[in-house]
Amino acid sequence: MTILQSDSPVGIMRATREETVTGEAILSFSLERWNNVWRNRHHIMSRLAHDNKVLFASTPFNIRDAIGTSWNADKEISGVSRITDKLHTYIPPRWLPTNDRYPRLDRLIKDWRCWHIRNRMRRLGMKQPILYIWHPDFLDMVGHFNEALVVYHCYDEFSLFVSNSMRPGAMENLVARERELVRRADIVFTVSEQLRTRRSSLNPNIHVVTNGVNYELFSRAQDARTKIPDDLLAIRRPIIGFVATQTNITDLVLLLQIFQHRQDWSFVFIGVERAPEHQAEEALRALQKLPNVHFIGRRTLEEIPAYLKGCDVCAVPWVLNELSLSASPLKLYEYLAAGKPVVSTPLPHLMHLESVMTFAGDANEWIESIEAALQEDRPRMVQERDKIARENTWDQKANFISQKLAEALAKRRR
Repeated sequence: MTILQSDSPVGIMRATREETVTGEAILSFSLERWNNVWRNRHHIMSRLAHDNKVLFASTPFNIRDAIGTSWNADKEISGVSRITDKLHTYIPPRWLPTNDRYPRLDRLIKDWRCWHIRNRMRRLGMKQPILYIWHPDFLDMVGHFNEALVVYHCYDEFSLFVSNSMRPGAMENLVARERELVRRADIVFTVSEQLRTRRSSLNPNIHVVTNGVNYELFSRAQDARTKIPDDLLAIRRPIIGFVATQTNITDLVLLLQIFQHRQDWSFVFIGVERAPEHQAEEALRALQKLPNVHFIGRRTLEEIPAYLKGCDVCAVPWVLNELSLSASPLKLYEYLAAGKPVVSTPLPHLMHLESVMTFAGDANEWIESIEAALQEDRPRMVQERDKIARENTWDQKANFISQKLAEALAKRRR
């Protein structure tokens, strides 16, 4: 099978012909539910399930949530659910929750939870799985499933997610757990070179796999038959679009400066909900008051290409900080597959894509870049963006991962 390895600061690596995993059992642990907004965990696991049996297990309920919701709701969403013949999801039942106050009880319930998962795996015919962990919270799952391999896929610098609601010592514990997980894993994947570098001293078998794109879906934005949604048609053009579900690393001050100055342009948040004024920070409240800034809320993955078709320019307006410098923009290759001009904060790990996107620093540079993008030689540039998107599909990312899993399994079994 031909594998296209993940991109790097020096460009796309050459394809290699390697074996991939087939007929294996994969037990994946993720914080998200399967029906949440799709991220790399959903895309990768759905593709590994083409040739393997995958059980996508989600985080357990907290005891407060378990008590606060009716048992009828529990029957509707917990347990095992079939997505396809080879892909199932698992949500631990509410009678096996986590708690924040009684560590001994938590350890006992964790053992019961592992027994419950093993029981469901037997029913699905899954033995000696590849344990695929997406967050350090699941370190305690290692060693409970007679796993053939332990895989850790790091998609964020978790040590930077500090909040006032955290218990004392919680962040230090999370950092220690992640270091232990990296050490114990047979393979580690990261979404950026920055994440890889910071963990390379703990594990030599570590690989960068940036986020990708469902090219078949997002290239529909280039199809003449794709209809722009009515709510977007009602907004004055040109439209600068931004797809996200939250604004924690969005440069809201920058956006405010741009669209206060250029009120002849419309800015559209796709996915970001309009926050209640008392919950929004000052810059967000100011943005919400601008007549040319529109919050249209969440749309399904299948709907987004039609919205991208109605955008004239797409934006990656991230704040430059440690979190953004370690991340891989999930929407970038989707914008490129849609054929759209992209203006981005100057993120160093994206500079190798400067031939197909534009980088801008302050508001003046953004305004100049957007003006240039609106006047570009569209047919030629669409072809260039399309080419890069085709080289960074989720299928290729999953194949690269599958290749590395096959290599590790072969070594283990020898």
